[in-house]
Amino acid sequence: MKVSIIKFAFILCVVLLWNNNKAVAQLTFFEDTFIPHNLNYDGTVAVGINTQEHLIWRKSQGIEAIGGKTSMPYAGRASLSEDGMVVGGSISFGISSEMAIYNVSEGTWQTSDIVSDTTSQEIYASGYRISGNGNLLVGVKGYNFTQTKAITFNADGNITQLPYPESDAGARANVVSSDGSVIGGCIISNGYQREGAYWVDNIFYPLLDTDNNPTGEVMAVSADGSTLFGYGYGANNDIYKYDIPSHTFEVLCAANVNGGVPPILIDMSDDGKVGLVVYYNYTNLALSQVYIYIDKAVGEDVYMNINDYLDSIGIDRQGVNVNHVVAVSGNGQVLAGIDGSDIYTSPSFIIEMGDILSVSENTNAAKTWSVCPNPTKDMINLNLPNDYEQFSINDIHGKCIKTYAKGMCPSVLNVSDLPNGMYLLHVKTKQTDLFDKLVKY
Repeated sequence: MKVSIIKFAFILCVVLLWNNNKAVAQLTFFEDTFIPHNLNYDGTVAVGINTQEHLIWRKSQGIEAIGGKTSMPYAGRASLSEDGMVVGGSISFGISSEMAIYNVSEGTWQTSDIVSDTTSQEIYASGYRISGNGNLLVGVKGYNFTQTKAITFNADGNITQLPYPESDAGARANVVSSDGSVIGGCIISNGYQREGAYWVDNIFYPLLDTDNNPTGEVMAVSADGSTLFGYGYGANNDIYKYDIPSHTFEVLCAANVNGGVPPILIDMSDDGKVGLVVYYNYTNLALSQVYIYIDKAVGEDVYMNINDYLDSIGIDRQGVNVNHVVAVSGNGQVLAGIDGSDIYTSPSFIIEMGDILSVSENTNAAKTWSVCPNPTKDMINLNLPNDYEQFSINDIHGKCIKTYAKGMCPSVLNVSDLPNGMYLLHVKTKQTDLFDKLVKY
């Protein structure tokens, strides 16, 4: 009877793990032309544009056109509040645009009226990111791409120009924390280089590395405003993380994984645990590569080509090249992108991944052992409980692939001979049976 119960528990664990990581995952194509820009916190709402106006997608209702013409190059990016009920963007007219906030409940746009002011010399004002609470839109106004000023526009209609050194040609605000108190972006030097900068309660701070050299621009900020993320750190132009309270840098992703092409940070989840990085091929955009970064609580961090990563964890991409993923939800569980190099004709998609990004987390309530790296190409480091009786690697059908008796399992195990896919690790102790997932790619 005991053997049957254990076998039943094992099979049930396999089914639950596999269903949790594959059946829940869903790839959805949009039938209409829809260029996604941003997702809300849980990925149930997306906002973007077509060649004419803003569009909003709700998981429960599909795509809806919400107006706000977007047909010129200064139109910025559309973005969402955490609850998906406020859209930040730009409304264009002729060769100009205004920052704009859309209230989903009321179905109304509110514009900044900067360009329409007859005393203003600016020809455009563009929104780049709305705060998580939906109260503050950050962006830029200016005469061209280099002579710019970083600005904010709030739900009450107030416009604030953010300070920056007079010696620089301009500034731009790219991202903002959930409460609007921390803003990340760049200053534009007289040499037209974008250098990292941020504002805390509207006070300007240049972002300098440990050698006192400017970094590249800030492209993401954590929801709580404590951490900035960007690209162009150091001589290698690495992707960086900057902790504001401690004033310390950390290199997240090295720049030399794709033939030395400098990486650019696209988007980051609210907690900074899941990020998207692109290596552009400017000659042929179809050959550009997007990498996914996952800061894992257990084992080594993941930094892989997004196609390879999704394949390794069992997601059916249906032949889609997701190397044009452009957004990650605040909780890091949903991706949005475009299948192809022509953004106006290629189909776009949403990938709902559930908790698949936390693939290294143990399924047991209390983790008493570990395996890393996970996913892996070849070797895994095992730290088994002292009282283990048997360790085994099993396929998703419960078939035992490798098994080791007590004291016979090496601490470093070569799994390069296993076909790519998901496996279930089983540790039998005197008291219980422990399970975990392993992804081989």
